[in-house]
Amino acid sequence: MPRNRAQSLNVRLPGSAHPDAKCDAVLAAVIGGGRLSDGRVLFLYETAASFVDTDLAILESRYDVTPKECSRGSNLTEITRPVLRTDASYSWFALGHAARAVLAAKILGRPSVIVSGGWDVISMPEIAYGAARSVRGRLRARFALRGGTRVLAFSEWSRAAIRGLSGREADLLYLGVDVDRYRPAGTKEDLVITAGTLSRENLARKGLETFVRAAAHLPSVRFVLVGKSVDDSAEFLRRIATPNVEFAGWLGQEPLLRLLQCAGAYVQVSYNEGFGLALAEGMACECVPVVTREGALPEVAGDVGMYVPYGNVPATADAIREALGSRRGADARRRIQGNFPLARRREGVLALMRSLLGG
Repeated sequence: MPRNRAQSLNVRLPGSAHPDAKCDAVLAAVIGGGRLSDGRVLFLYETAASFVDTDLAILESRYDVTPKECSRGSNLTEITRPVLRTDASYSWFALGHAARAVLAAKILGRPSVIVSGGWDVISMPEIAYGAARSVRGRLRARFALRGGTRVLAFSEWSRAAIRGLSGREADLLYLGVDVDRYRPAGTKEDLVITAGTLSRENLARKGLETFVRAAAHLPSVRFVLVGKSVDDSAEFLRRIATPNVEFAGWLGQEPLLRLLQCAGAYVQVSYNEGFGLALAEGMACECVPVVTREGALPEVAGDVGMYVPYGNVPATADAIREALGSRRGADARRRIQGNFPLARRREGVLALMRSLLGG
């Protein structure tokens, strides 16, 4: 992941013939190839995701950011050193790296931000999902959430999950969609899409099995499942799939965007979702949402959604048929434009950091 996404540096030097210390700092930044910033931020995350990338890019537009990927674990010393060199830490999810960052920040007198409300605070043993199933997972999440200077939730549902686990009242700041990029183009087809990593966990959590089985009820509709395969679940899905199901594998942003622009409906029949960013991106492309009432999905889909009971294959097929014939794609896009624009996320993240660091 790139360290710096700022594309340009616009420097306007004072007119004095004898630059002061501030001017010297400007010149040093330019000559040294650096850039001006409003402070230094340590950005910690465990798994790369588009919403993580988005927050990183937002922060890099104003701050000197040090990204730290923690998927292989990180001890307190490895976290404390960069905390010492920065003015604040910003952690995605209340996992081990966030707990250590909060502890180091407290010791060193630095502010810390935690973005939370998904796998990190959930316990769903019935589908073997959630870090909070274990005592260790619950304790580290509580420590991070109670000790962080500010906590951000990305939905009302995630805000309630944070409150239930830690007693902390988080600030609500929805994830954002770039509605200028995710927009309709061309003619919609009888094509439906869902996206998610093909794993045994997601067969249930993301409703992937329900999606594939629903295709048998609508043989004239193309069902496209997007996502990389990480275990043998893809083989299982191919065994039960009818000929109108396509397995696209992992797709980059441009191919996925073109697919969303062709699709008439986006299907997210999950057991749980902390937000549903892929759903929101599909809606911005005028895909009609077919969803369950689980997690934060009703917050995203609102009154545009076609709702089905979790795991109900015939009801899912009926809702897809209705969605494709509904002509509600424009309503779906307007909902995303009005409630979840990326500009609002950007403004909220930067306002939060200004409140901690000034500027």
